[in-house]
Amino acid sequence: MSQLYLKKPSLDDGEALAEYNRTFQLLRPQFRPLATPNTLPNYLERLSQLEQGIGNHGVATYTFWIIKNTQIIGTGTIRINPEKNQEIARYHGHIGYNIHPRVREHGYGTSCCHLLLKECQALGLTNVMICCDEQNIASARVIEHNYGQLKEVVVLNQGDDVPWGRGSLIRRYSVNVQQAITQYQHRKGESIPVLESCCHLDRTNLEDFLMNVGQNRLGSTLQTFLSATNPISSIADLATLYQCFRAYFAGDSKTHFKKYARTAEEIMHSRRLEDDYDAGLVFASLLRSNGIPTVFVQAISGEVLLESPEVMVQSCHTFLELYLFDCWVLLDPANGYLYPDYHVDQVSLPNGYCAFLKSLNGHSVGIDSEETYHQKLVTLIPAFQKQSLLPVNDEALDLMHIKQRRSHR
Repeated sequence: MSQLYLKKPSLDDGEALAEYNRTFQLLRPQFRPLATPNTLPNYLERLSQLEQGIGNHGVATYTFWIIKNTQIIGTGTIRINPEKNQEIARYHGHIGYNIHPRVREHGYGTSCCHLLLKECQALGLTNVMICCDEQNIASARVIEHNYGQLKEVVVLNQGDDVPWGRGSLIRRYSVNVQQAITQYQHRKGESIPVLESCCHLDRTNLEDFLMNVGQNRLGSTLQTFLSATNPISSIADLATLYQCFRAYFAGDSKTHFKKYARTAEEIMHSRRLEDDYDAGLVFASLLRSNGIPTVFVQAISGEVLLESPEVMVQSCHTFLELYLFDCWVLLDPANGYLYPDYHVDQVSLPNGYCAFLKSLNGHSVGIDSEETYHQKLVTLIPAFQKQSLLPVNDEALDLMHIKQRRSHR
């Protein structure tokens, strides 16, 4: 029987470390090792300093090898006081781990997380926060298998070294250390809750939802359009912007563009809206540039959600949440309907739709084609299979029929 355990790095690990680096680089040529046999003494000195809170913004950090029998198959870290640094606390939490690619999807991540929680207990931690990228479904399941409770989803607004750049989503889980250890050791194959929807975004910082990132970045065409429109200070101004936006698109209807692959600037330049997603992408860029925080809301027909085992992309629709005049409202960007009576936590939407995902745009959650969109649906929809669709107030303002104000500055 194989033995899995954690071990503090030491000078005796040179040979195992060399093998770990060699096999890792064969599978991931871009891999850059944290240490080699030659640099191991300096690495150990650095780890000793980190444990004392020297460097890394004063966050005391413990590092472990993950060992299977005698081989290193990954690394794990525990941060005792992540609250010392806002970025570390918000996006990384107390625990981190990295499993060697040749043994991923073998359940080692779940076991490693459990072992790290036991180390957390030995270090005196009672409640810890564990974070993962929203796109990293495997990591989310590892945390949920260790009884992490999803507390919030936050927007990554620090740096660009993330899969889809600033604007990606980070899932933050809270773990009661003692309860998680006890439940893990005594469970008998009970089912683990499915991955939840990313519908409950942390809205503490409205600046998060003003970022024009990825698909939403402005280009010359969008900038030219914006320069010819008025700032938004009333519903009438919003209606004017929307009417000008809709009137702008009169491109060649025979040209077909790949769904989800274009940026807002490319859509604007083509003068052709393929669908509701295109409408939402461009109008979100215009709104954010007018200082209006905006969130994408991906929704699916309630009938498909509750009755069909195979979810089709055609059953989906894009809405936008706008922080307009001190409250969040809902907009259907394809049809121009504004729903003022709206609460951000409600799942049921007008016209029989059900929200299943919120983000800054598709790219921020890994969507760049119909295939990846469908994959996202397959992952998230099971969480809502038993969700009852509640009646909602669908009284709406029709932006296309509100008197247009002077459109030029």
